[in-house]
Amino acid sequence: TQLLFTGANARSAVAERRCSYVPVPLSHIPALFESRVLPLDAAIIQCSPPDEQGLVSLGLSLDVTLSAVRAVLAAGGPVLALVNPLVPRTLGSLLHVSSLTALVQGAALPLPLSAPRSVSAAEAAIGQLVAGLVPDGACIEAGIGGTADAACAALVQHKGLGIHTELLSDGLALLCRSGAVTNAAKAFQPGLSVTSFAASSGSEPGQPPLYDWLASAEAAVLFAETAVTNEPALIASNPKAVAIQSAVEVALDGSVCADSKGYRVVSGQGGQLDFALGALGSKGGLSIIAFTSEVHSKDPAVPSASRIVAAISPGAGITVQRALADIFVTEHGVARLRGLALPGRAKALIALAAPQHRQQLLWSARKSGVLGPFEA
Repeated sequence: TQLLFTGANARSAVAERRCSYVPVPLSHIPALFESRVLPLDAAIIQCSPPDEQGLVSLGLSLDVTLSAVRAVLAAGGPVLALVNPLVPRTLGSLLHVSSLTALVQGAALPLPLSAPRSVSAAEAAIGQLVAGLVPDGACIEAGIGGTADAACAALVQHKGLGIHTELLSDGLALLCRSGAVTNAAKAFQPGLSVTSFAASSGSEPGQPPLYDWLASAEAAVLFAETAVTNEPALIASNPKAVAIQSAVEVALDGSVCADSKGYRVVSGQGGQLDFALGALGSKGGLSIIAFTSEVHSKDPAVPSASRIVAAISPGAGITVQRALADIFVTEHGVARLRGLALPGRAKALIALAAPQHRQQLLWSARKSGVLGPFEA
């Protein structure tokens, strides 16, 4: 079995070689399906009950699902749809039953949830720093995780924001419901938030508020395929495009790893590079990498490790290369790397590291020759 993205539910299977991960940006997957570089023999999807016109909704996940359906139909394969009454009807995700080989009535299955999480004090501090960088009228993309949610919470007092994102999270939905989002300044689909899929942590009992909101008339959210949402030129067409993303490791040259811990795959390429490119190409855009300065082990006997490192670990992937480095944020401050030479980058990033790791990073930068033997 091949996976095109890896989450917490599949990491052990990849590590144990019960399945394998294909490194590929989500925006490229539709073309790989349709060209049969990644051939599909069948598609099994989940959908809403059909309406009077025979239209079902793919609900929370259009991303690569629609392209998979098209590729299977073009190859003459079956498309099997399980009807789940809990799947919300979302704008842009409709499919006619005539496209389906079989429509199977299912029970009300709980919708997918990401792991519940709370925002730490460090993440809250990062959120405030990120919000201070974002201008009114910006078009926001934010990833998943505590730093992204904290940034969204800190943006609720902003005005005239837009949303163009790969993922619509609880944090972005909160931002929409706060009134900060109007989508008025966007070039692509003005008046609508744009996403390819939605995911909630479901920290409250019952149906997550995000999913109920998406099903309501209040939500003005258009779902599109990743080939659309993650297209750098389309992202860049929106003025003040701001990408708020995270990292597993950041090297002193500005290279970012977000998909692996050494040889261990923990995520996937996703759309991080696409949104970094789009934000940097946007007039007034910002590519922000926001992350806590340390990784803390669940074992209290294991010391914390710095996310800022001398070099990306062997075996790890470089998600965003150093040539695209822009703004980096930890709880210790903000570093603007765009236009800085390598010595300046190293100094700026060392200042963002946790104090107890700075001396080791400084020593590594001197040893590698990035900094002079007495340079601080």
